[in-house]
Amino acid sequence: MERSIELADQLLVSGRDRIRDLRGEPVDPENLVQGIDAVVDSVFGLSQSRVKLVVEGERRQLNTIVEEELLLIAREALTNAARHSDADKILVRVAYERNRLRVVIEDNGRGMVSTELHARRDGHFGLVGMKERAEVIGGRLNIRSAEGQGTEIELSVPSGAAYKQKR
Repeated sequence: MERSIELADQLLVSGRDRIRDLRGEPVDPENLVQGIDAVVDSVFGLSQSRVKLVVEGERRQLNTIVEEELLLIAREALTNAARHSDADKILVRVAYERNRLRVVIEDNGRGMVSTELHARRDGHFGLVGMKERAEVIGGRLNIRSAEGQGTEIELSVPSGAAYKQKR
């Protein structure tokens, strides 16, 4: 019951954020970093010490829809790492670059074989869903992984789509 209430609250917040974006209100640059922190906390709980968050570059205001999709992609990537990677170190890097915004999530876990990277299994939409979300915001998602060598997920969104334009 508590989980259902939590999800309902998240949907309300998401709806309000989308309306705010339609009105053109800027998103605080801290929201993305705080959102990723919250995702790390909810996914890893007490074992979050194995996750390191690094922010590079000058933080900029983001378009609301980009921020929302980035957080959903980060949640999926971190959840996959927690469930499947057996990693003891996970790095989340948010890079505010002049021409793009990059979010990289890498782990030192078991990695994936190429068939897992491209497979579409019934009821499993994680990797496919992340790629689709990236496309919605004009971004590109790259997944690099090899068995026994960990996984790196890199999302790159061009600055014109990612950053709120100054008026």
